[in-house]
This record gives sequence, C-alpha cells and structure tokens, in this order.
Amino acid sequence: VFSEPVEYLSVVGPEGSIGILPNHVPVFMLVDIGVLEYQKNGVRDFITTMGGVLEFHNNHASVVTEASERSSDIDELRVKESMKKAQAKLSEKAGVAVSEKADSLAALQRASVRLRTLELLKNRHNRRKI
Repeated sequence: VFSEPVEYLSVVGPEGSIGILPNHVPVFMLVDIGVLEYQKNGVRDFITTMGGVLEFHNNHASVVTEASERSSDIDELRVKESMKKAQAKLSEKAGVAVSEKADSLAALQRASVRLRTLELLKNRHNRRKI
C-alpha cells in the first residue's frame, strides 16, 4: 500500500500506540485494527490497519496486515452504509448464531476504523508536526 521514506510513524498495538522516529530502537510488535499515522515532508497522512505485525530495524519499518487502505482511497458513503448494515445485523433477534454476531462486530469495527481514518484526514492540518 505504501513504500516511501517518512519522518514519523505511529501505529496501534494491543498495549497502545507507539510512535517511531528515525534511529528508534528496533521494534517487533503486533498491530491492532486501527490507524497507522505517518508524516512525510511535514504532512500527516493515515492508513487503516486490520491487524498484523510491525518490524522496525535499521530505520526501516515493515507492516504486514490482513488488509489496509490509504485514507485517500476510503469512500465515506460506502463506509457509512457498511456500518449501518453491521449495526442492523447486531440488532437482529437474539437467536442469531454467535459466529454471525462476531462477523458483524468485526465488520462494524473495520468500518469504524475507516471512518476514524477519514476524520483524521479531514483534521490533519490541526495535528502537531514532528
């Protein structure tokens, strides 16, 4: 999805988020469903992450995730429709199988992360530069 030099990288893991600047100590960690934030040429941008791993070593970061999207590729109307569908499935009768509810919760979480990424993109001019 992205392979370019950056000034800063932040990613969300199970224990919280971590920010990485040049010459950071080596890191290997799990990546949660969330937002990867980076700064390039003084401009912040965002990529969704749907779980995976991060390795940072010798000023090179590799993130392998099940799925990801650059903020500029996210269709807000489509995401909102996905959220409505997932919420509707969760609201159905109690007899729905647990696996179906888990799938709906996962879909809702993915859609929420995508919307959060769009919010960050819209407000990136308010974020402090590194």
